[in-house]
Amino acid sequence: MSASAVLVLDATAGVEVGTEKAWKLLEERKLPRIIFINKMDKGYVNYPKLLTELKEKFGKKIAPFCIPIGETDEFKGFVNVVDMVGRVSDG
Repeated sequence: MSASAVLVLDATAGVEVGTEKAWKLLEERKLPRIIFINKMDKGYVNYPKLLTELKEKFGKKIAPFCIPIGETDEFKGFVNVVDMVGRVSDG
């Protein structure tokens, strides 16, 4: 049985200490991981800045699979960059 992890990142808080500790632990154990960015529709979220912060903290292993459509109150959904398909949420 192999293990992997999903790190949930609060988009309004950015990279927190717990995220960094979890990443380090997963690195040490050589476990695959994905980061899920939550709360993209809450408060002020600057996605480009958040992505830059992730890349600065965790290096070239950060590669977005989805890009948001809109920001803050204008957030409507996301584009899957692998399939080049956009999905708009209707609430």
